Amino acid sequence: MPNDLPQLLFLQVVYILIMALIIRYKLKKGQSAIFYWLIAALYLFVAICLLHEYITMPTIGEGGTWFAIEMYGMFVPGLLVGAALIALFVDYVRRDFKTKR
Repeated sequence: MPNDLPQLLFLQVVYILIMALIIRYKLKKGQSAIFYWLIAALYLFVAICLLHEYITMPTIGEGGTWFAIEMYGMFVPGLLVGAALIALFVDYVRRDFKTKR
């Protein structure tokens, strides 16, 4: 079993913190955060599936499987959080443009 679990868990904590801050920002502004809650739910599902695979993986096995799980553990949640950040930015710019008109 590789020793990358602490780094993966740290990265997941960073992703979760970013999602929590986005949702908090939207709720504080009094805006709908349903889209971000859906992304957070999908993120949680993906993270649980990947963590389950990581834990149940045999200690002796092929290295390619470890690489795939670790790569998806960083890549897929990162894409979800990135999509949330892009949506937040687009929504911010759109609302700013509407107020200046």
